[in-house]
Amino acid sequence: SDTVQRNQGVRELQERMKRFGLSIIPVAETLPTNGAAGVMSEQMLRAGMSVGANYRSARTARRGS
Repeated sequence: SDTVQRNQGVRELQERMKRFGLSIIPVAETLPTNGAAGVMSEQMLRAGMSVGANYRSARTARRGS
């Protein structure tokens, strides 16, 4: 049914976002912690981790309206 397929798609998207966020950590850890590379590393972590949080926030807001 449509609902089952939609729910499966949502779960798959959530899992991909989680894997993406977690995959950024080892990359960021390889960068130097000082200077521009340190700033870039911190920003990369924040941006990568915010994908899932923004998705959750949007879904919650959509359900509330």
